[in-house]
Amino acid sequence: MSLSTDEKLNGYTSNIGETMAQIVDPPIEMWNTNYSQLSKQGKWFGGQDAVNAYKADNPNVQLTPAQEYVIANEGYLPDPYYLNKEEKAKGILTQGVGQTKRKGKDYIALGFPAAYEDRIADLKRKMGTDLVDAIAQNDPEKFSALSDLAYRGDVYPKWGKHYSDGKLNDAYNEFWNRKKFGGAALDRVAKNSMILFGKGVPKGTKTSDGKKW
Repeated sequence: MSLSTDEKLNGYTSNIGETMAQIVDPPIEMWNTNYSQLSKQGKWFGGQDAVNAYKADNPNVQLTPAQEYVIANEGYLPDPYYLNKEEKAKGILTQGVGQTKRKGKDYIALGFPAAYEDRIADLKRKMGTDLVDAIAQNDPEKFSALSDLAYRGDVYPKWGKHYSDGKLNDAYNEFWNRKKFGGAALDRVAKNSMILFGKGVPKGTKTSDGKKW
């Protein structure tokens, strides 16, 4: 059976060597499933399994330890999906390591390394190139944690400035006051908080679903 242009997405290889498989199924609707079900179906991968699956699909991409850390935390879903009904209505697809279109760039086509590097560039703008480069050189674990927060979009100018000024307690308080987290995201962010600030979730913190930590 032949498929029309509207019924298929052709596979391609990006300019950085990241290969996307040919897609013939419609995008996954995340509100009709969950990551546990997708994992059982062999479609979604988390932790080291995500890193292994990404490497298997993209053998020409050389990952740094920080990039592997981000993939392990973000997870890897090779098939395209709509995160919610609002994004489906707008035609916003996500694929791979949480890649989507952002600020006019199609990170599905450009590949995960391009999405990662743009987030690191944004991190350097907020915290200073010299500091970020120094952390990358001298403390790989902290750099991985910063990279993960940057990839999620959780590095904001105010707490980033406090951190770059060495005011870790102020940075910690501003970080947790700035945004509410819930579910798996809370566990992920708490782990990074422990690495960066030496402490995790503040007592009494309310999660995105209204629960108190």
